[in-house]
Amino acid sequence: MRIIKKFEWLFAIFSVLLFVAIKLPALTFRFSDGNAYIYMAQMILGGDLPYRDFFLADPPAMVLILTLLKFIFGTKIILFQAVPIILEAATAFLLFLILKKRNNTLAFLAPFFYLFSFTILATSDFLTGVQFVSFFVVLAIFLWEKNRPLASGIIWSLALLSKLYVAPALLGFSMFIFWKKDYFRLIRLTLGAVMGAIIILGPFLALAPEKIIDSVWLYHFNKPAGLNKYHVFSFLLQKEWLLILWGIIGMFISKNKKVSAMFLASVTFLMVFKDIYYNYFGLLLPLLVILTLDAGEKLYVKIKNDSRFMIVIFILLALFSGATFIDYHSNFADTGKFLNLTEIASYIKTLPANTELYGSYEFVPLAALESDRKIFNNYIDTNTQVFSTGTIDLESVSHEAVSKGVFMLAKITDLPKLGVKDQGFQGYFSDTVFNKFCRRKKTFVSTSNETDNLIAVYYCHKN
Repeated sequence: MRIIKKFEWLFAIFSVLLFVAIKLPALTFRFSDGNAYIYMAQMILGGDLPYRDFFLADPPAMVLILTLLKFIFGTKIILFQAVPIILEAATAFLLFLILKKRNNTLAFLAPFFYLFSFTILATSDFLTGVQFVSFFVVLAIFLWEKNRPLASGIIWSLALLSKLYVAPALLGFSMFIFWKKDYFRLIRLTLGAVMGAIIILGPFLALAPEKIIDSVWLYHFNKPAGLNKYHVFSFLLQKEWLLILWGIIGMFISKNKKVSAMFLASVTFLMVFKDIYYNYFGLLLPLLVILTLDAGEKLYVKIKNDSRFMIVIFILLALFSGATFIDYHSNFADTGKFLNLTEIASYIKTLPANTELYGSYEFVPLAALESDRKIFNNYIDTNTQVFSTGTIDLESVSHEAVSKGVFMLAKITDLPKLGVKDQGFQGYFSDTVFNKFCRRKKTFVSTSNETDNLIAVYYCHKN
């Protein structure tokens, strides 16, 4: 028995270390909205505040954590690329501890199932809010299982104040506790969540209440429909069919109905909310792993702990994970790479020192940090939806930019033989203003392995 327990711990730790060992050596800059958050962290260190001094579409928890990390990392921005990896590794180990505490015989498989799923392999390449959300949600479940409802509530507030799409999971969690009539612990959970919210959000509400309501609440409900839901769900089903299949089985036979309630609430939200993206589904993966291993454990016990079952499980796990890793490595690992940041930053340093930068939120914040330049009027988040919702007026910003004179950087598709030229910036800069006042200064090859083929630098200025 002692040997088996040691094996379980060793396999769980091995799975986590293997993931980290594969991921960390491959660190590289990526085109991502996380780059905007890193620049925002630098702004906060300089005394500016979200909502009051620059637009932030989310609650402030994640940016505040990144501010602390920016203080620690200093100018070594590449270290931010390790944050998703470390958070996912920690989430995986917490899943093991949660299932271990509930005496799940297959708990030791949780880190491997989680970390070597396609979703985690792919999303952990990019710094996004989903890693913070998943970690905080799993930590909150862990603390609840340890009978620490107040601490669990505080962590739930961190999750919710990182990304709002965690709200359905929290609702499902709370409703199940209420249904179980565990009122005392629910009150303590609620108290912890309220305390966390007041501490984190309170100062910003005091300084800029109207801007927080516009940015964090109204903005999200005014956004147009995002990706096609059918394509998103079918892609997820194609990549995670094993976890989804066993997770659904586990939802019906698992004793952990809290997780089932969280899963159902989250899936319902994703089906109804019009603006969804692939990375939102990262929150479902920890829940699916718990439900999958609950289902597997039920089957294992039913066949009376037959060792042959465990051998079959290992073989199937190896085959599925191997195929998943090959798919990820062959088709997705190079997507979004930003390999020529240093070259671009070196060029920016040769430009007149008094001019500011503007452009794509996916990489301009990194270029600004690397070249020690400012972003024009703190327009850091230039996601096209910021303009399509009317939160920021596209024409006004464009005219304001050319009046001051800025260098605009954009990922573009430029295929003259096909009649395609300078396509890619139109969502965050007026085409009319561009044609009249912007001139291309320099181009670099885009290494994103996406639809764009160039990174262009334009000087936009009223003559």
